[in-house]
Amino acid sequence: MEADLSLELSKENYKPVFETAKIARTISIFLGTCTICILITGIFSLKLYQLDSFYIKNPDPRLSINFFFVAYLPFNSTPIITYMTVLSAQFYVSVISTGIHLVLDSFVVMLVLHTCGQLGVLQESLALLCACGNDKSDFGTGNFRRAFQKIFIKHQAIGRFTRNLDSLFNFTWFPELFSCTLTLCCQGYIVQKLGRGDQSSMWQIGFPLCSTLGLVTQFFLNCWAGEYLTSQSAEIGYAYYRNEWYTLKSSDARLFLMIGYQATRPSTLSTWKFSILSLRLFLQVMKASFSYLSMLLVITDS
Repeated sequence: MEADLSLELSKENYKPVFETAKIARTISIFLGTCTICILITGIFSLKLYQLDSFYIKNPDPRLSINFFFVAYLPFNSTPIITYMTVLSAQFYVSVISTGIHLVLDSFVVMLVLHTCGQLGVLQESLALLCACGNDKSDFGTGNFRRAFQKIFIKHQAIGRFTRNLDSLFNFTWFPELFSCTLTLCCQGYIVQKLGRGDQSSMWQIGFPLCSTLGLVTQFFLNCWAGEYLTSQSAEIGYAYYRNEWYTLKSSDARLFLMIGYQATRPSTLSTWKFSILSLRLFLQVMKASFSYLSMLLVITDS
């Protein structure tokens, strides 16, 4: 990324890089804000949700009332050292689990958007390739084959980077696929049951809704990034149609077939080879989650 961004770009090549950089900046700000808001609202809502536990008379010493999460511990939590250790551990797990999840997703999306920006640069370069002998071209007075070789090598490097990215992170997207489905089903069931109860409060319903919305947003960003990468990679195969490729010599025009083949096999991101990250996958997960939720509600009501 540092080597790509250190190169001086022309006005045409600067536009796709700048557009993807703006999208990455917006996503980073959004996820950073969401991280802070989830931590604050999560701790606040949990404390309000557990207010009834403070009115228990003579509670069991193993019942952790003054912590972030009320739970039974297999030891006495009243000593100050034990109390501070458990409280710090709960706070650390809350912050780390939320922060790492969001930061990892934003980091991967940033890498994907950088790749899409470089694919946009290649599209603009291919569109100007036929004019490589013109002084106004990005390639100066270099010959056609040398300019094409430069583009082809860059295209192969982007392909290797995309495959390495998929091999590194496809295992993390696989459990996120199933956790999103299970979370939507289970949390939706909880919200439905709480909504039908008379003693339910807004905090009991709002907290599972907020946590579910955060997980769905993360999965949507990954699916959108995979869809964007696939579309940008496929556009490489059509980029040279924006210039007068038919005016070239037949031997030079046939070189475009090497890159045009990319339109039939675009780069993709997968969930551990189970499925391809795309907006279609996101819609299928949403549909399956609501179907399982409806089935679960019918079974419990019967």
